[in-house]
Amino acid sequence: MVLTNLGLMFVLALPSLRWPPAALLAGAAVAFTAGSLVARTFTDALLSVPVAEKLVSYHYPAVAWIGYVWIGMAVGRAPLARGATAIPLAAWGATAAVIGYGGGLVLGSPAPWSGRDASAWFSVTPHSNATLELVGNAGFAVLVIAACLAVARATWWQAPLLAFGTMSLSVYSAHIVVIAIAGDGVVWQPSNAFYVALTGSLIVAATAWRAWRGTGPLEQGVTRLSTDTADALVGRSRI
Repeated sequence: MVLTNLGLMFVLALPSLRWPPAALLAGAAVAFTAGSLVARTFTDALLSVPVAEKLVSYHYPAVAWIGYVWIGMAVGRAPLARGATAIPLAAWGATAAVIGYGGGLVLGSPAPWSGRDASAWFSVTPHSNATLELVGNAGFAVLVIAACLAVARATWWQAPLLAFGTMSLSVYSAHIVVIAIAGDGVVWQPSNAFYVALTGSLIVAATAWRAWRGTGPLEQGVTRLSTDTADALVGRSRI
């Protein structure tokens, strides 16, 4: 389950909370190169080792995917409230996407949309976790963030999407519960009807919850727990 891998990535990211953007981007570069190498080399060797297997698992290997976390943290350091920030983000995102996906295609990788897999080191097929795929994915994600910043306005029609985005932990966890109830078939044999119904229902639920209670339920719990823990640690250090 991806939540386990994500939790491990967040733990690994704790020492980097005070890193400047340049250090975060450097860390991402290491994760996308050395981390990718480690993950693709030791996946089978650590397949049944608790926790360690999540570092190098076939899907979402933490030692490589933490690069995404660090890029997200670097983007978060930017002055996102300024409309002009979207321009350099778009430029950097487009450049990384072209280098990643374009480089892989030039070197002979099947296109991501071709339906064919490639295990080569220059692969850009989904979840190959090769360096060029990771770089291309990160670039495209930054490009999407730039596009969202460019069109973002506090208008009424955006309220459902804003509610959906502000409680991503709650929404993601809810969709895992729905899949567990509906069965794995909705994942391995997906349908557009189920996708639309699930997404639409979650958007409606998030909008209603935000209007009623504000922050998502799991976000509230995590905030309360982390705040109480920090307060307790600070109080203890003063004794």
